[in-house]
This record gives sequence, C-alpha cells and structure tokens, in this order.
Amino acid sequence: MYDSGNGKGPIETLLINSFDLPIDIKNYNVNNPSGSTFNNSYYYDSSTYIDPNQIISTGNTTQFDILEDLFNVDDWVYIDGFNFIKNDIITNYSGLYKIIVKNGIQITIDFDSSNIGLSVGKPTIFYYKGLKLSILRISDDRTSSINKRYLISREFLTSDYIQKLNN
Repeated sequence: MYDSGNGKGPIETLLINSFDLPIDIKNYNVNNPSGSTFNNSYYYDSSTYIDPNQIISTGNTTQFDILEDLFNVDDWVYIDGFNFIKNDIITNYSGLYKIIVKNGIQITIDFDSSNIGLSVGKPTIFYYKGLKLSILRISDDRTSSINKRYLISREFLTSDYIQKLNN
C-alpha cells in the first residue's frame, strides 16, 4: 500500500514487475505429484563463455557461438559481462535470456542487439538458478515517488553464487 501524500490515502501499488523463477519440474502429474518429471538441467553447475567475435544481430534476436555445447532450447540462462560499446560509451546488458533457437554451439536469444554497438569483453553464460530480490525503504517523505522511497535491487543467481553461499 503506497500513500503518495495526495490526500487519497494508500493505494495498492506494484513495486516490482513480473519475473521468471527457475523451473525444475518438466511434467507435473496432478494425480501423482511424486511421479512428476524433473528437469535435471536446473541442477547443472555448468557455465561457458560466449565468443565475442561471433555475436550477430539478426533483427529482433541475437545469435552467438558458445565455447561448449551445454544448453538447450527453452533454457533460461544468465549472461554476465554482456557489454557493448557505442560512441565510446559501454553499456552492460547482463541479465536473464531465454534460448529460442540452438544449432550445435550456436545459440539465438530473444534480444535485439542491433544499434547498441559492438560487443566488448568475454561474456560468461550460466544456467539461471534463482533471483535475490531486495526492497529497502530509503525515504519516509510522504510526497516522494516510489522510486525515491524504495531502493529495489535484483540479483540473478548462478550456480557459482549458490556454491559460495553453501561454503
């Protein structure tokens, strides 16, 4: 409930938009839940690198080669260090992407990289393991906007992150 201080009182307000969590059940059997099929790829501790010289925009999608054949179509992956440079400005597009096409080590994701510059660095690609979401109230000013009142941060978790927590 958010009160903007306009005299209308608190209104239910969305603080975060939708997000996808990892799915570990491939086929759910409602009559026999223990007979459900699990997607073992969720538990893989695999990561590899993207060949920065093979990142190609294909219109509304982006295609690239990975160094090892680890992923499948419909896998959600986290790409770290997904940086592009344009006009001497580096922009980081690290985040969660869904693999929509795969041919050997060539992967296509639903991301339009046209007009964002050239790839820089060597991005790492991981299976997506989860999301750490933090909401911190940073202002009690009754007239502040939601963006000024709350600090909302998301951190996509990879198998490396999970291993660090367990150690």
